[in-house]
Amino acid sequence: MTGLPSPLEIAAAFRDRVRARDRLTGTFVKTPSPHIVEIIGHTGVDFIVLDGEHAPFDRTALDTCLMAAMSVGLPALVRMPGGDRPLIGAALDLGAAAIVAPHVPDADQARAIVRAARFAEGDRGVSPSTRAGRYGGMGAADYIAASDAATGIWAQIEDPDAVAALDDIAAVAGIDCLFVGRVDLAHALGAAHVNDPAVDRAVAAAIRAADTAGLPTAIFAASVEEARAWRERGAAVIVLATDQAMLRTALSRDVATLRAPG
Repeated sequence: MTGLPSPLEIAAAFRDRVRARDRLTGTFVKTPSPHIVEIIGHTGVDFIVLDGEHAPFDRTALDTCLMAAMSVGLPALVRMPGGDRPLIGAALDLGAAAIVAPHVPDADQARAIVRAARFAEGDRGVSPSTRAGRYGGMGAADYIAASDAATGIWAQIEDPDAVAALDDIAAVAGIDCLFVGRVDLAHALGAAHVNDPAVDRAVAAAIRAADTAGLPTAIFAASVEEARAWRERGAAVIVLATDQAMLRTALSRDVATLRAPG
């Protein structure tokens, strides 16, 4: 034994915190680099989301980034195109703590995603020889039970259909968090920006539905000020900015300061 927690131990502890509706702060990782993940693991964030939807994370990049996350005990979620069963299983095999499923329009899709991430009562392919199974060290039965208990699923609310089905989605067994995607939601609603009243009403409805179901709401915030405002409105989980945005912002600011006269 190395003394390091296993991927499933990391996932189980994180899922407990999510389901307890603890106040959690994470960030999106858009750069497929294990070094970025390792550095973020030393900042005190509660989790990261590897963005397999909008960033170039192939399976090798997921593998190395999830290995880096495990080395620093950092829960790493993976955002994958929602209904792709093999990709969901692959991310979990590699040690993802949870799956973030984008564009979940209704309860049927939510149930399909849960099935793709579960062995018992699901249709996930079984291989205990993966990183998540300690490369065969757990045994198949123990691995199946531990994985099903530890794996989290977050449903992203990004479409008008999802807003209409909020209560049904939140009630699906296995869904741990409603994660509101305001940018896609604004686009789908024909709103000019994410602060449009229509988007604001949709977010408020998601928070109410999550509260009713005993789930937390997650939301992306581009700044600390925005994050604090959403916390006050009931979003327990904040995904704060992205690695790329923080690098660009910090370096641009410091370069401008250095070049300023006097």
